[in-house]
Amino acid sequence: MTFMAWLQSLLGVVEFVLHGRGIAATVINDRPVFVIGHPRTGTTHMYNLLSLNTTDFANTTTFMVGFPQSFVWFEKYRGILGNNILSKKRPMDNMALDWESPQEDELATNVLSGGLSPYMCISMLRGADQFYDYFDFQNPTVAEVRNNFGKLACGWVNSACRFMS
Repeated sequence: MTFMAWLQSLLGVVEFVLHGRGIAATVINDRPVFVIGHPRTGTTHMYNLLSLNTTDFANTTTFMVGFPQSFVWFEKYRGILGNNILSKKRPMDNMALDWESPQEDELATNVLSGGLSPYMCISMLRGADQFYDYFDFQNPTVAEVRNNFGKLACGWVNSACRFMS
């Protein structure tokens, strides 16, 4: 177990105790908007544009996806981390990066699902082929695992994000 996994788990327990009921009771839109596309097709730009509309949309930030189990309560202590641990730009597309930058939630989903996510192959390029089964909805065992963990992870992040707004 890595230090970050241990820290995330510990911070997540505090979040659950302080805000678990509120997050679980938060109603999210039953017609969510998903921005889906291949890399370099404008999905980040579209997500950034949607994030400007804070009335109709709740979006995740870099801090939220980096600390998906604890961002509601840990946000006020974010200064402890400082900006020195972040690059000024995202390595994959050279977009500006800071704790407040809108950020797609696939990293949070990957962290919360324990790596049972199609996005894991992006993180683990050398072993990407072992995660391709998560794209196959024909295999009921894999599809069931992926859907259950994916729904749980995505639902929690979205509920917590909406809870904060």
